[in-house]
Amino acid sequence: MQVGCIDYTGYEWTASKVQERCGGGADSTYSPSACPTEDLVGSCVSDEGGPDEYIFRFYAPVFDTASAEEACLSGGDGTWVPAP
Repeated sequence: MQVGCIDYTGYEWTASKVQERCGGGADSTYSPSACPTEDLVGSCVSDEGGPDEYIFRFYAPVFDTASAEEACLSGGDGTWVPAP
């Protein structure tokens, strides 16, 4: 079951930086592919337009739209984008 996924989209992110950051989480798995869209309820964009921009993706059934949006906005620096 997919809980979350991060797309590192800013120009400062290199493959090695992403692999290093991903390796820090016990439940993390690095993939060079973009996050899947199946079961996506929405996304949270951080550092939008900046060199370190990344997009955290939220998935059902762990999240619904309301809980994902709340998680995104509670950090204070994210921009909520509902799934299409």
